[in-house]
Amino acid sequence: MINAPKKFFITFLLIVILLASILLMNSTVFSKNENYDAIKIAEGSVYVYEIMPDNESLSNILSKSFFESHVKDLNSYLDVNEVNYIITVQKDYWKAVSSKIISINGSDPLETGMIACKNIYIIIKVDTIERDNIIVNITLSMRKGYARFGIKYDPLPITDTGWYLKNEFYVSYFNSLNMSKLLIIDRRNHDVKDLMGFGLGEWPFWLKDIKTNYDAVLYGLDDTAFIEGFNVTKPLSGDARIIVLNMTSSAPTIFSINNIHINPENQIYTNKGLLGSEIRILNVTFDEKEQIMDLLRKLDTTCLQNPGCREIAMHTVFPGIIMYDNNSIIIKHGLPNIMNFNDKPWTYINDAAILAREYPILNMGYHKIITIMHGIEYKGSRYITIGFPDLEAVSYDKNSKLLLYISVKNKNNIFGMLNTILPSVIVRAFGIAGFELTRYSELSMKLVNYEVV
Repeated sequence: MINAPKKFFITFLLIVILLASILLMNSTVFSKNENYDAIKIAEGSVYVYEIMPDNESLSNILSKSFFESHVKDLNSYLDVNEVNYIITVQKDYWKAVSSKIISINGSDPLETGMIACKNIYIIIKVDTIERDNIIVNITLSMRKGYARFGIKYDPLPITDTGWYLKNEFYVSYFNSLNMSKLLIIDRRNHDVKDLMGFGLGEWPFWLKDIKTNYDAVLYGLDDTAFIEGFNVTKPLSGDARIIVLNMTSSAPTIFSINNIHINPENQIYTNKGLLGSEIRILNVTFDEKEQIMDLLRKLDTTCLQNPGCREIAMHTVFPGIIMYDNNSIIIKHGLPNIMNFNDKPWTYINDAAILAREYPILNMGYHKIITIMHGIEYKGSRYITIGFPDLEAVSYDKNSKLLLYISVKNKNNIFGMLNTILPSVIVRAFGIAGFELTRYSELSMKLVNYEVV
């Protein structure tokens, strides 16, 4: 027979053990749910991004008119209100961009495909994770539209309605049109190449593990841009769009996908995209220095009072630094020494292009002013960059480093912003060269679905 005090002790101990077991069970279940509900980069993972307008009401009237006229030129029977995007794809991307003279119908219409559609999705499936590489299957999926491909373009995309031959073009009215590619991501530096070995750029859909507070992502390479008028030591192939991220920053809002909710502090976020360039005013005497410095300070104050100029200043990633050295006033913008590019597939070039001109300054006569454009070099080709001037906002998940969304904006872009929102790994992989048209001046690419197959 158990006495009362001992019975109370045993009962108390059993209650404690029971409570501990319940707490442990709940803790274990929560841990499992937390792990299950976290986004992961793993074999079988599928990430679906949708290209979508941010604010149709702010679209440029001229870009709308320009876009709708090209919809009718492609097919006069199409309803312009049911078409949001036109994409031109080339059979041979490198051949098409080599001349930099590409019309809406492509460099060779018989080797070109044109797609007009209502929706665009980018579907990424992680096929295999190897020691050095990650193999991904990317599908560019267009919904509800019309396609016309020249007879020399092959293989044709897959549509749910098939193709029929009309004159020298294959045409299709589709509910779904898909183009798929296998791409190889180098895990050491996130360089991407196709199965033929062509370099496509840096992988932007998730980040590498970063050991510093800042990271730079080469998001876009425009091989069709004309860059003229600069003094260069190596010919320029176009311009580059670079995203600079402060890994300690947070987003303004929660991001939700399926049943996963990522709090602002668990996101890597930036709404700053402009890097600017370096300006040098030469042959400035010590007496002239103070006058010019005072002028620059006044210009800076005036700039902050102007809404457009103030917006540019607020959009600049790093503030400008003014110094006087070797009879020159130097205004520095660009990537500082805190950035580490050793694990990148590209090289940062501080002086990719130089423009020298003479201007009168106050009553001190003419001074030579040199503008030094920064740039990058990728696979032997050099591009100038001022960062990502059209970037509105971008956010990555701090845990998985997966891209959650990116938004771009430019009300003055007559072609819309489709060519800016698409990263170079997509553009080059699918041969998108020509005019990537849309009626919208504000676009986002957002993660809209995530699953593990």
